[in-house]
Amino acid sequence: MSFLYILKNEKDGHLYVDVTDDLGNRLAKHTSGQVKSTKGRRPFKLVYTKEFTALSEARKYEWMLKYNPGGGKLKKQLAEENP
Repeated sequence: MSFLYILKNEKDGHLYVDVTDDLGNRLAKHTSGQVKSTKGRRPFKLVYTKEFTALSEARKYEWMLKYNPGGGKLKKQLAEENP
């Protein structure tokens, strides 16, 4: 199984989207500051997860949220609907 997840910075509300095969391990790395892109944005909370059968499916959804027109709006909606 693969997961798409969204983290929200508790200070400024910045949203971070990524995918992983091991959600627990990945979140532990974010929390401990081992992920370069979120190291300076702690603390944060997990606001959304979606499970996929294949990593390629999760990556397609991630790409849509990051780069398609309207993806940013959907990302914000997902984060707000799942506090």
